Amino acid sequence: MKHLTQVYTKEELDAIFESALPDALVVVDWYKTDCPACKYMAPGFHRMCRSASEHAQHIIFVKHNVYDEDYELTPLARHHKIKNVPLFTFHLNNGELVESFATRDKARLIAAVDKHAPVTVERWEDEDL
Repeated sequence: MKHLTQVYTKEELDAIFESALPDALVVVDWYKTDCPACKYMAPGFHRMCRSASEHAQHIIFVKHNVYDEDYELTPLARHHKIKNVPLFTFHLNNGELVESFATRDKARLIAAVDKHAPVTVERWEDEDL
């Protein structure tokens, strides 16, 4: 399984929710390509995904660019009422939203994954993600 999946549609995201194990955590990074804070968070988020790759069945990382090629909010972003980026949403039990926040704080992101994941990531790849 890939350590990070880009989704484009509601159907793709729903398929990830539906195929996840019942206790799996799905973390969604809502971003836009020209957002400075998103660019700041991206390398750490990708390292985080790689660090947790041995737990890929239990922690699933997904990303979605909230704007399309015409710079319009995507239908998926509209459906989830995305207003700010970078926004991270945390889902359990077939897509149930358990936490959501916009942040540039990498430690907060790690803490949320550690809080909701059904398994423990022994060592994050880089301590200052």
